[in-house]
Amino acid sequence: MRPPGASGASSAAGTAEAVLMAQSGYASSEDIDTAMVHGCGYPMGPFALLDHLGAAHVLDVQSELFGATQEPGLAPAASLVDHAVLDLPFGA
Repeated sequence: MRPPGASGASSAAGTAEAVLMAQSGYASSEDIDTAMVHGCGYPMGPFALLDHLGAAHVLDVQSELFGATQEPGLAPAASLVDHAVLDLPFGA
């Protein structure tokens, strides 16, 4: 797989942080999506984007970025791995 460009890396970093926030109980996936849409003006939140792209695809991108950079913040979160393996959506 070819490493993602700047926009793919940016999206991967944003979704990684969002998944970690939800996984830690800081906020629900719905609250994070709502905040990003209404507070930041994004067309969709990170969990809607995850569901649109597919958790397996996002996991592949994050794994590639983490492998290339070894940046701890880009390591795929456990819940992303679970959703990818079980083919589960993040949204309702």
